[in-house]
Amino acid sequence: MASPTNTQIETMITEAIELVDDVSQSTFQTNLANLGIAVGAAGAEYQTEILQGGEASRNQMNNFLASIEGALSWIFLEYGRLIGSPQTDIGELLDPVTGDLWKYFIDNTRHVKTRGITHGAVAAGGSNVGSGSVYRLAKQNDDQAIENCAMTVKTLKCVQDMNSGTRIGEELFEISHGTTGKDEVDFISHGEVGLIETIGPENGFGANMSFQDLDGTADAASSLTTIPDWSVTTLLTNFEYDTATPSPFESSPTELDGTAYSLKIKATDGISQKIRDIGQTLNPNIPHFFMIHYNRQDGTGTGTLTINMGAATNNVTLAAQTGWNVLALAVDQNLWYSLFNEDDLDLSVAWTKTGGTYINIDYMVFGEMVQFDGLWYMPVGGATRFLLDDQFTFTDVLAGSEGKVQSWLWRRYRSMLPWNATPSVSDP
Repeated sequence: MASPTNTQIETMITEAIELVDDVSQSTFQTNLANLGIAVGAAGAEYQTEILQGGEASRNQMNNFLASIEGALSWIFLEYGRLIGSPQTDIGELLDPVTGDLWKYFIDNTRHVKTRGITHGAVAAGGSNVGSGSVYRLAKQNDDQAIENCAMTVKTLKCVQDMNSGTRIGEELFEISHGTTGKDEVDFISHGEVGLIETIGPENGFGANMSFQDLDGTADAASSLTTIPDWSVTTLLTNFEYDTATPSPFESSPTELDGTAYSLKIKATDGISQKIRDIGQTLNPNIPHFFMIHYNRQDGTGTGTLTINMGAATNNVTLAAQTGWNVLALAVDQNLWYSLFNEDDLDLSVAWTKTGGTYINIDYMVFGEMVQFDGLWYMPVGGATRFLLDDQFTFTDVLAGSEGKVQSWLWRRYRSMLPWNATPSVSDP
């Protein structure tokens, strides 16, 4: 028997999804609710039996909607066989980083219809005590917006702080959906709950990220023999450990119980640390994030401050900023390893000085983001620490006509395929 073509297999996918998608769930729910209202209003003798019959129909509908996985799984495995993939798991085939089918779609410019999701901005709770932020990544490494997620309000809530079980600056957040639905008939989300730890200088991946490791006398530039774990680009005398202008961020008991330091940069120069030198291994299937805090006010420094995580970079023009500020990498596809990786990968911070005396840097964060419902998150503390019940919300909504193939891929496998407004794979 001849093997099917990719077009024939894509037609199978469309037809299989159409089996269940043609059954209007919203109409079924409405009619079932209307039946209950009618029965209650009529005061029927067999009221209980009628409602039980309606629920039995709902159970059958629930099983029917779940049954599509049986057909779809074999169709996708057939697709994997066609392209010569050794992957025999649907999740593997569809994985946006390592999936052979995903790569085949990208390489051959094939797409399904977009779900039309708008990813909402981070909204901090009005009664939050902590002044930190939550960074959320909604892009794959090929610049595809992530669509394998629920269109719900996600809530990130602090469930442990320094007074209830965590180290300072490493508060624990619970993330969950606002609603999940009862079953397949009333499907809204998969209903999972996750835990995400606030990342600071000491529980991330970098070394000496808040300059608490010393070598020499802190306040005298001439006595510094090294900046532990960091290589200086030009001259060590361009740097000092500064106790007069430490950042307000208390990242751990190291700073609480001792002297807090920041690093003063006095001339055009920079520091870097190689990933191999700090003994860190990065997971290429997980996005990473890098950010620093800086203060140019006290030293009146002007010029350009630049940070790099390998090939990923960002900069800020220093001119009139007051107090401590954040310089972070853009939260986009460049946070994926395949895009920021480079020969002898390192982190770096550099100041090109145009005026003033110095700037200070401190409280740097480098680590993995955490996945929940398809998207990636990293909470980072601020000058005022997070406390129990501080929370953030994120709302993902439908912005157009939802692609059915993509929707069912998320619903059945929590996965997605490359999408486009004008898909090559027809939608039911």
